[in-house]
Amino acid sequence: MPMLVAGSSHQAVFIAMSGRGDRCRSAGFTLLEILLVLSIMAIAAAIVAPSFFSSAAYAPKDEGQRLVQLLRMVGDESTLSGEAHRLLLFQHGYKVQKQDDMGQWHTLDDDTFAPYHFASGIILQSLLPEKILPDDVQELRLGDEVVKGVLLFGMTGRGVLADLRFSDADGNEVLHIVLRPGPGGIYLDGKKS
Repeated sequence: MPMLVAGSSHQAVFIAMSGRGDRCRSAGFTLLEILLVLSIMAIAAAIVAPSFFSSAAYAPKDEGQRLVQLLRMVGDESTLSGEAHRLLLFQHGYKVQKQDDMGQWHTLDDDTFAPYHFASGIILQSLLPEKILPDDVQELRLGDEVVKGVLLFGMTGRGVLADLRFSDADGNEVLHIVLRPGPGGIYLDGKKS
């Protein structure tokens, strides 16, 4: 029960008396403090853990969606710039090239269109329809790989008709990207991804 202690005329001080008297609080943490710390750690782990495991579990569907976006951007770049572009496909990656006014092809190396190696375990299985490779690409390399196929994007950006099929290291098809003329004609076939 509170007790009034006399002080100066301006102030009064109350002292609370507990049933324990003057004993000090024993060392340790209360259950509430422990639960609070555990809940903060769980929330932090839930936020941070996906970034640690996302690269290890990079799914073929993620790579497929990334490739679809790249193909759309190459088509858009061709349309907006009025210059032809092409995608050189290798078994484990690609290069994007742009044709200059003299008809020469130059590999793009900016962040968006830089040469790229597919995610681990993703292999280009086939590019249909199969076409005879132009002479100027037969000697091009990505590391020690030769060109396996070429997708040409004209100045309209959407004149490509092709099917890209990718497999895993065991030969099982894991991705099928469909390219058709017209807007929205580049998509990831949902049946295989």
